[in-house]
Amino acid sequence: MNDLLNESNHRPCSHRPPCPGCPHFGAEGLPPNAKKLIERWSCQVETFEVHRGERFDWRHRARLAVRGRANSPKIGIFQSGSHRIADIPSCPNHHPLINESARALKAAIRSTQVAPYRDSSHKGDLRYAQFVIERSTQRVQITLVTRQNNLELVESLADALSKALGPKLHSICWNHQPHQTNAVFGPETHLITGEPTVVESLPHARVFFPADAFGQANPAAAENLIEKIRSHVPCGAKVIDLYSGVGPIGLSLMDLAQSLTFVEIGQGSLTGLRMGINALPPTDQARVKVREGTVIEHVDALIDRDVVIADPPRKGLDAELISALCQSPHAKTILVHCGLDAFERDLERLVNVGPFCIADMSAHDFFPHSDHVEMLTVLRPSKEI
Repeated sequence: MNDLLNESNHRPCSHRPPCPGCPHFGAEGLPPNAKKLIERWSCQVETFEVHRGERFDWRHRARLAVRGRANSPKIGIFQSGSHRIADIPSCPNHHPLINESARALKAAIRSTQVAPYRDSSHKGDLRYAQFVIERSTQRVQITLVTRQNNLELVESLADALSKALGPKLHSICWNHQPHQTNAVFGPETHLITGEPTVVESLPHARVFFPADAFGQANPAAAENLIEKIRSHVPCGAKVIDLYSGVGPIGLSLMDLAQSLTFVEIGQGSLTGLRMGINALPPTDQARVKVREGTVIEHVDALIDRDVVIADPPRKGLDAELISALCQSPHAKTILVHCGLDAFERDLERLVNVGPFCIADMSAHDFFPHSDHVEMLTVLRPSKEI
């Protein structure tokens, strides 16, 4: 097993405990649960690589809870099994500007006296804040999630944040979530000030992230994974990109693909995806199709594809997609799993029971110090079709 590692110096963390975010903080290598699973499956490939990047300052996207009181706000993540917040003002995983922005938000809460949310009584206003760093400009996009539909309240915080962060601020967005739920975002997100999207310039594509679109927290690791995927896509291939989000994988394959089909349901992600397609030259745009809806609704799009790429949410592949793949195994199927349980369950059905074998596999440590590992698996039919 090859371990491709860029190991920074160890760094202390003042938030452990009670912060549960890094159960393996300071440990070398992958988490024990991942090692056991990898050993079971990696023996089926000749070479297995583990890609590990920076151990600190890697998180460029953080969605943090806001609790406490207006005079003493807390910003961080929930302690295990509760709504008690672990305040993390100096998280060593966060890009430094995320920590700086969280401190600026605390000061803004104190100066405006906007009340943080209280779970037990469903009162208070500011529930969450999402921070996203645009790498090319080193600016931060901040999305404020409130209980009340109160633009004046948001604008008061936005004014204070703009003064505190100045040119480091990319934009401020607002999401209204009125329901007593664990869902962070409500259905609508609005731009308050600044630019509408964070833009990532990847080696082979420009990708646009609206505030309500999914994005990887560790963009450097994601970029490395995309390069690995590119090595498995032959020139002239007809490619379908399932669960595509704003399209970072598919758009990065435009120079290789004869045609490219995206399947996505999230409205924020679809907005960003269409912006990325519109940024392509007209000749490339003509080779792209977008199918809006669930993967289940569009399994017919698998027909005549040379390469199927699927990067599902943590729950893994939809059962209907697995059935469709097994009924008509393609020349190459590339899977990206962020949930280890789903990774094992899906491979069990596709490989041990189904018509595929593993052509290549690698682990990508997107979330250092945690129990999570991103798995990249390339499948090919067990028999010629």
